[in-house]
Amino acid sequence: RLDWNPRPVDESMGIIRPVQLISTPDVQIQDVYIKPVVDPEDLSQARLLVNSILVNHSEHAADGVVSGMYEGGEFTVPVHLEAGESREISVEETVNNPRIWWTREMGSPELYHMNVAFKNGEEVSHSRSVTFGIRSIEGYVDEKGHRQFVLNGRPVLIKGGGWSDDIF
Repeated sequence: RLDWNPRPVDESMGIIRPVQLISTPDVQIQDVYIKPVVDPEDLSQARLLVNSILVNHSEHAADGVVSGMYEGGEFTVPVHLEAGESREISVEETVNNPRIWWTREMGSPELYHMNVAFKNGEEVSHSRSVTFGIRSIEGYVDEKGHRQFVLNGRPVLIKGGGWSDDIF
């Protein structure tokens, strides 16, 4: 008899994944999300919608600026956070002549790096770095019920596989 889900040898009594202890500053950048907006008809310009979530963990208000730096641009936004406040900061940037991300078969998978920081005066309280590609991805279901994808205005075949955690 084959058992596809045998009992673990240690009876699940131990820590099975890495443990991290994180010390956060008073104002923390919890998340940075960059959404590229590209017109497939005109790849000479793109917009970046940058969203960051800031959290003030302290018991007093905090004033500072959120700044972002990436290849070809930068931005600065003044921020006031009350004690314990969480807020999403949104910025829209325009990139002229962007390096467009393509699959390996269609071109080069160009990537950008952005560093977003919260500064209290001249001191950086917290920062996050994000790697992203500038591209347009659309999907639709064809007349046969198959999912189809379009990358930067061109049809693309997506090949994939499945993955799951090891039971043990």
